[in-house]
Amino acid sequence: MNEKELLISIIRQNVKDSTFRCRPQNHRRPIPHHGRTIIIFSEGHNHLISATLLSSCPLLLPYRYLSYSREHHVAPYFPHSILYQLASDDVLISVGFCFSEGIYVADDLQIFRIVLRTSSAANYIGLSILDENDCHPSQERQMEEPVAGFPFLRIKDMPLFSTQNHTRKVLTCIYNGTKTASAIIWNSLWCLEHALFKKIEDETLVPVFPIGPLQKHYSNFSTNVLSEEQSCIAWLDKQAPSSVVYVSTGSVITMSKDELLEMAWGLANSDQPFLWVVRACLVNGSDGVEQLPREFHEATRSRCRIASWLPQQKVLAHKSIGCFLTHNGWNSTIESIAEGIPMLCWPRVGDQRVNARFVSHVWRVGLQLEDRLLRDEIDRAIRTLFMDEEGIKIQKQAKELKKNVEISLRQGGASSDFLARLVKYIRLQETMIRLSNA
Repeated sequence: MNEKELLISIIRQNVKDSTFRCRPQNHRRPIPHHGRTIIIFSEGHNHLISATLLSSCPLLLPYRYLSYSREHHVAPYFPHSILYQLASDDVLISVGFCFSEGIYVADDLQIFRIVLRTSSAANYIGLSILDENDCHPSQERQMEEPVAGFPFLRIKDMPLFSTQNHTRKVLTCIYNGTKTASAIIWNSLWCLEHALFKKIEDETLVPVFPIGPLQKHYSNFSTNVLSEEQSCIAWLDKQAPSSVVYVSTGSVITMSKDELLEMAWGLANSDQPFLWVVRACLVNGSDGVEQLPREFHEATRSRCRIASWLPQQKVLAHKSIGCFLTHNGWNSTIESIAEGIPMLCWPRVGDQRVNARFVSHVWRVGLQLEDRLLRDEIDRAIRTLFMDEEGIKIQKQAKELKKNVEISLRQGGASSDFLARLVKYIRLQETMIRLSNA
């Protein structure tokens, strides 16, 4: 598209700073003075996904980066006057995350709105079933029953949170914000969830664009390498191919001290080398490393590295990684699939349960640790993935799925084609709005 016709503005929320600032930045080309505008609402670390989307699509340049802040997550608020300042004519499209104020602002101003979904289509289907039914079972025995209308999942696999109120809040923000959009961009792949995408299109009557995995469109790693990271990558370089268990439970999940010890001794007893991300606040807000016993460190000194943070994409792409023990957040799940790494799933809350069930029973690229975290189960599952016939089948399937991802990203592949369709769709909407305002 002619650069005089389109301006991209990313609006990022910065919770740590209570000021609003507008920082125009030139990216490759000068910012145009007139024309339609695309707004991208971004929250927290998800601004990286915005950058990925922009970098993967020639249409989405030039752009400028705007930031607004609030001290607390309270009632949705955004200064509408800022939106009117962004374009000399009309705001064309709002591309937003489902928790974003973009939903409220775009709908209030009757702006064409595209939602960027950063979890799986399976999770969306699960949320739609929650919207229609009460899936908080009253009895424990109901947990193993299949979900009516979605037999891939059991009741225990549904995207539930600790309370009905919490679940309802998530449902309202994510599911309702998605089903009312004009179109949906998905950080997923047609080869993973094509039947579900068809179902969603039939029910919402809007186009879906599964263009993932987004991290593969934008592969520039930071050149500022932390010493801890450098040390761990050097350690990985010395390990045998496909031999290391990489362990990370994300940036939010916490565990009890008992769970930490069960995981530690399960890893130790497996006899596999392992690289473990233990955040400073992992154990209910306390330092997890300090709670590991001396006996554990002595038993695993020759085949264990522990870090407080690591660049996950870089680690998963390393030739020595043979298994990923994960909480199955969607980013972790799709990153592991893209690198062909079998997973050992330990889901805790929300969509993690849905993802783990699909990993273990639909795509069959992993095993799931059920219910309580026990060292013997961890040991047994790791040995299965590395040594048993079942594990060999899982490794083979993981490699096949990686090939499918690579094919999807090539020119003519599904993700590449959907990205091209997205560009055409945005251009078409711009033309239609221009004609309607003529």
